[in-house]
Parts: sequence; C-alpha cells; structure tokens
Amino acid sequence: CTCEEGKLSVVCPGAHLSAIPPGLPPFIRYLNLADNWISRIPNDTFLSLKNLTILKLSDNPIETIDKNGFIGLVSLKELRLTANKKLTSQVLEDSLFGIASTLLPSLSNLILDQMSFVLKNNSLKGLRGHPSLKFLDLSRNPNMCEMPDGTLSGLVIHTLDLNKCNCDTINPKAFTGAKVTTLELEYNYLYTFPAFADFPETLSFRRTIENLNFEKNKVSKLSKSELKGFVALQKLNFVSNAFRSLESGDFE
Repeated sequence: CTCEEGKLSVVCPGAHLSAIPPGLPPFIRYLNLADNWISRIPNDTFLSLKNLTILKLSDNPIETIDKNGFIGLVSLKELRLTANKKLTSQVLEDSLFGIASTLLPSLSNLILDQMSFVLKNNSLKGLRGHPSLKFLDLSRNPNMCEMPDGTLSGLVIHTLDLNKCNCDTINPKAFTGAKVTTLELEYNYLYTFPAFADFPETLSFRRTIENLNFEKNKVSKLSKSELKGFVALQKLNFVSNAFRSLESGDFE
C-alpha cells in the first residue's frame, strides 16, 4: 500500500490483500482497496476512520459484511462496491441499506454497478429518506429489469443509474413512491417507453423527473400521452433509438 499523507490517502489497488489492513491512519480521507482478494468486512473495521470521504472496495470477492462493518464512517460521501458479484441482497440489506441513514449520514454516492444481487420490494427501505443520498448506481445488473412493485418506494435522490442492464422491459410500478430527478436507462434493449402513465401510483415519480435518458435503446415510437404527468421534464434523450419519424405536434 501507498500512504500519501499530503493527499490524506491510502492506495492499495491490486495489492493481493486478503483482508483490510489494520492500523490505517485515522486522518485519511481517501481509501482505495480495489482489485484485491478481500472476502469479508468485519465489525468495527473502519471505526477510527471518521474523516474518510471516499472508500473504494471494487473488484473484490466480498461475501460477508458484518452488521457493523461500516460503523464509524460518519463523513463518508462515496462508497464504491463495483463488481462485487458475490454480495447478495440480504447481506446488503443487513449491513448497508438498513444502516445507511443513521451510520452513514453523509453518503451521497452509492455505487453498486456490475453486481448480480436481486432487489425485493423492501430491499431498499433502509435508504428511504436518507438525508444526503444523491446518486444510486445500479447499472450493469440484469436483475434490475425485474424489480417488483414498489422496490424504489421512498427513495429521494437526484440520479438513478440503470444503464447497461440488458433490459428489454422494466416494471413501471417498481418506481412507485420514488422521487428521482434524473433517470438513466441508456444502453438497454427497451422496445417501448415504460408505461408509467398507465399507473396512477407512479404519479409522484413522474412529477419529479427532470431528465430522462433513453439513449441507445430500440424505442420506435413515443406519444404525448405516454409522458402524461411528467410536469417537470426538461430533457428527454432518445439518441440512437429506432425512431423513423415523430408526428407533427406530438410534443408541442
């Protein structure tokens, strides 16, 4: 590992670590433990790292996170768990989602891309009303295509990233009760615009959306009625879809 006191960081990517090293300096704000062999995060591992703002644990075979594994990270703003494919939704619920609002009050960016966990309708309930969360990255996980009704209920975030999930359909009612400013669904295989407007229970979600990104899908048509209720919409991106034409006046 490399400790750079001037940059307040410890960097250990690809260091063949099988465990998180003990005795990390309490002053650090950046810790990179990506691309190692870490399989477990024990209780109190980060208890002394109250100044840490960025923690990267990507590309590890993490299977177990003890319930208090993230305790002490009161200043953490970004947690990156990219490509930890052995982590299940139950482990994440018990050790992360369920405690984030109280034990990780500063968390704004939660990166969970390239994973394979399955979300149930109450999996994310611990993130509801989180005081700081702005960006939730669930991209490149094909299981996100089958989220059940109400999965995202109670989430209040700026950006939800579901790009490259290989979705050809997605459940509109999964978004019931969520408040999201930007929805990223680019690089999927969606043939139709999700039927949000068909379900009254998605109205609060539709009312908060300002940006919809559907770039690189296969949508061939879109009507004004499908965007009913999107009263705050400012940007609609359908670049590189299958549109042949739009009817004059459809979006006036």
